[in-house]
Amino acid sequence: MAGLFGSMAPGALTGWPGVGSVGRDLLEANPEAAYARLMGQMGLDFGPDANTGFGTYARGQSGEARNRYLAELSTHQNPDQFNYVDFLDQFGGQLHPSFRMQSAQQQGQRYPGGVQRLRYVGF
Repeated sequence: MAGLFGSMAPGALTGWPGVGSVGRDLLEANPEAAYARLMGQMGLDFGPDANTGFGTYARGQSGEARNRYLAELSTHQNPDQFNYVDFLDQFGGQLHPSFRMQSAQQQGQRYPGGVQRLRYVGF
């Protein structure tokens, strides 16, 4: 379901309907707002997916996103044309694969506390 700001297609994060470059400048100046907007587009801010293991993981990756952006910005060929909003378009697509690489426990899946001790009674 596409929300107010569209789908998660490449470049979808950059378009604020009817606002133009002012909205983009606002997102660039407020990285927390840009990340919150990404979470909203992915359906992870409110709703049934917000409290899943993936929702918790994705919301917790805002610091990692900022650190990766700064690292990539320092080595980018043309840093004047590389911005955080465009980076988040790429980063959002990498969240599912990185989450799936975690163990079941890291993903928030809970299993019963191991195997009970078995007793063997011989007759």
